[in-house]
Amino acid sequence: MFRASWSRWRINQFFERPIEHIYDAIADESVRVIAFDIFDTLIVRHLLDGDYVKKALHSRYEKGGNSKFLHLRTTCEGDARSAKGSDVDIYEIYAEIARRDQKSASDYDVNEEIAMEISSVKTRSEVIKLFNFAVSSGKRIVLASDMFLQRENIELMLENCSISGWSKFYLSSEIGFRKDRGNMYHHILREERLEPSQLLMIGDNERSDFQIPADMGIRTVHVVKPTNIMRAAPRLEGFVPDAADASAGEQFLFGALAAENFSGVTFPKFMPKNMFGSSANSIGYGLLGPISLAFSQWLVETAKVMKLDRLCFLSREGKFMKSAYDTWVAGLGSVVPSDYMLASRRAVTVPAIKSIDDIYAIAKSNNFYGASVDLFLSERYGVRLDERRWAKIESRNIWRRNLPLTIMDQNIDNIAPLLTHIAPLIFERAAYERVNCIEYLQGMGSSGESRCAVVDVGYGGTIQRHLDKLVPGKFHGLYMMANKSAFDWSKTSTTEVRGCFVAMVDESPNGISPMLENSFILEKMLSADDEQLLYYGKDGDPQFRELQAYVGAGSNVRNEMQQGAIKYIKDAVRFRETIQEDFSASPSLAQDLFEEFVSHISDDEVACFASLELDDFYCGRGIVA
Repeated sequence: MFRASWSRWRINQFFERPIEHIYDAIADESVRVIAFDIFDTLIVRHLLDGDYVKKALHSRYEKGGNSKFLHLRTTCEGDARSAKGSDVDIYEIYAEIARRDQKSASDYDVNEEIAMEISSVKTRSEVIKLFNFAVSSGKRIVLASDMFLQRENIELMLENCSISGWSKFYLSSEIGFRKDRGNMYHHILREERLEPSQLLMIGDNERSDFQIPADMGIRTVHVVKPTNIMRAAPRLEGFVPDAADASAGEQFLFGALAAENFSGVTFPKFMPKNMFGSSANSIGYGLLGPISLAFSQWLVETAKVMKLDRLCFLSREGKFMKSAYDTWVAGLGSVVPSDYMLASRRAVTVPAIKSIDDIYAIAKSNNFYGASVDLFLSERYGVRLDERRWAKIESRNIWRRNLPLTIMDQNIDNIAPLLTHIAPLIFERAAYERVNCIEYLQGMGSSGESRCAVVDVGYGGTIQRHLDKLVPGKFHGLYMMANKSAFDWSKTSTTEVRGCFVAMVDESPNGISPMLENSFILEKMLSADDEQLLYYGKDGDPQFRELQAYVGAGSNVRNEMQQGAIKYIKDAVRFRETIQEDFSASPSLAQDLFEEFVSHISDDEVACFASLELDDFYCGRGIVA
């Protein structure tokens, strides 16, 4: 059992509540009628602020030069209600706007607000299970809502969400009574001919769905509003902004996160130390989703500024990154098309070898952690020494074959004599791979005049700089993160380097970015269940490492994460198309979420990522968890 101390509002009591108790309340024989609230109970919005639709409309009208809508829409709803002496519907509100300011009102379309409201909702799945159970019980089911939309609008929302089976709908804008005034409950009791204890009210609002009916003797089940659940989660409470002041990006990010990850009725497995929930899918939706969306939007904007013709997403992380980008740009119209480019550090560095300095540079490029020299030569240079050659090397005391190799901090004094000795063999291998590599790159468009950029997680731009040696000036580099060495190199090249989340043009006075420092976590989420490309064979045919068991070891977890992220992006597309057409995801907000996640990562989250294994044969570490 959890302690109340982690919850600001003692919300843990709702988390710990057995779901069976709610089903028992519905099944209670003394309950004749069950009433369900609608908004934030049966259906939820991908919005932090339930009234944000009005702000989104105001933004649209403001672009056309009319900046009065939000004030008029807000004040006229209250004025229309006061003038009538009861609740009003949306047409009465717009009639009051026209009476107040006929000139401005001609710009406003009531149907536009209705359409945005209808498109903004999705089901709250666990409450729908309760609703369907109530319907199957044979009891009378009624709906009760304080809402300005008309019945036909709300019924269309419910139909779109496949919700049906109620007997009567009590709507404030239709009957004039409201739950938050209490008079709707009196009306329901009269209409249904009930004693208060014979009615069960299920809803999210602490006052109108819980306190007011409970004070009247009506039975209640409080299903907490998803955004309130999210705000109570210890890892997120410092991030969630005030709903009224949140930007469009914050409205969607936190609204979507609440609707997807915190819309449950009870949370029996909830752990306060987990940031997004207990499943890989919830981490994917809440963490990888915002990162991938922000990066995709940045790619759209950067590619336009750079006047690029094509984006080449590099394997293997680029496989998911391309999927995320393609999902986001669908329906945007004129955007830079994407390709999936099979490339790896190993596959492009060897073909670029033309001097002994190039050989040494590859040896210095990354540490090597005490594995065999055979593995080092195979992984870094694609060469394998036979027994006869090894015998000659050992007889000359150049290197002992069974001696483990360690390279740290670019110090290759120990291995340099061996590399010098076998340099002719490495040059021969490089010449063979170079022809095939260039043939593959030409197939990717490097022979034309198009402006292309490789897209990758990034860091030092190793692949880009070696591509520049093979096909000079053909590939710019767009990265999630680019360190100082990448930018230093770009100053000597005709191609550009740009970074989204990290762009270390100069040394950072604040030290290394937490995202860069914890990039291994990001790589684990982005990777693919594919073996690594080793080199390009005849006619540019890619040759891969033989498939091994570790590749699929964490595939279920990674796939769940990536599916969650794609769902987040699809929800963002829907938000862009129906609510905020100029919506743009914030890289800084996504980066802040990542930094909070890695800074206070929980034991459950560590265990989840431990199941994701990556290969690092290039550095002699084998399989790394």
